[in-house]
Amino acid sequence: MGKGMILIEVGQAAASLVAVATLFGLFIKWAIVKPIKLYIDQATKQISPTANGGRSLNDLVDKVDDLTTMLISHVSHHNTRK
Repeated sequence: MGKGMILIEVGQAAASLVAVATLFGLFIKWAIVKPIKLYIDQATKQISPTANGGRSLNDLVDKVDDLTTMLISHVSHHNTRK
């Protein structure tokens, strides 16, 4: 067996390990991560999406962020004391 054959065998072994690791990673994603994501999505969905005019806590957060941006702009534009 020459050096070339050893190099080929090492390359084949490395390719096999990469293939097995890839399959293992795909299995983990399919068997573990996907069900957990589905569970979290279901657990965090809106309880009553039509209540409160369809508004949610996320809408409140967006509104507060908009008001914060407007207030910072107003203060910097009018050079108000801090």
